[in-house]
Amino acid sequence: YDERYSASAVVVSPDGQEVAGIGRLSQHGARAWSVGSGKHRRLPKADFTPRQLAYDFAMKRVAFARPDRGSAGPGAGVDIHDLKTGDRVYQLSGSSEAQDLAFSPDGNVLVAATAAGVLAWDLSTARPRAVFLTEDESDSVIFSSPDILRISSRGGAVLQTFSFSEERVIETFDGRGGRAACWSPDGLFLAVAGSKGVR
Repeated sequence: YDERYSASAVVVSPDGQEVAGIGRLSQHGARAWSVGSGKHRRLPKADFTPRQLAYDFAMKRVAFARPDRGSAGPGAGVDIHDLKTGDRVYQLSGSSEAQDLAFSPDGNVLVAATAAGVLAWDLSTARPRAVFLTEDESDSVIFSSPDILRISSRGGAVLQTFSFSEERVIETFDGRGGRAACWSPDGLFLAVAGSKGVR
């Protein structure tokens, strides 16, 4: 999957059939390809270059993290588009710029990792609520079940497991100087990249 510009973000769809990337300097915004053939796949057109994106588990919607453009338009937040029609179905606000996005497996909740912690939107009302606030900038989020959210902060230096039913952090791991972290989709494995390689 070759582009003229290096990617600032890369996302694999939940079904493993599509990969999307956001070029650092590209004016095209997000681009997507079919896994296996490498052919371009159509993504809805946002009127901004997104910071990050996420597919829902049903592969019916895609969320784009909207940067803060000051007085030029709506502030930071998230736009959700229908993958088939391209129409924007939600314009969510109430967050600082999102570093990462994740849909819950049932598609009812969207969460964003931000500089102030993790924010969630109930998509039945489109209203935001804080999952938890932290002094550590959250940089990645993933659901390992409808109730369990895995969170990485400070580039993988702090790793947490949050329970929606209990509304609290139930586990905290020390990433020991991690610079980037990635949870497996089932939440059972965690890879942390640091100065001495990947653990």
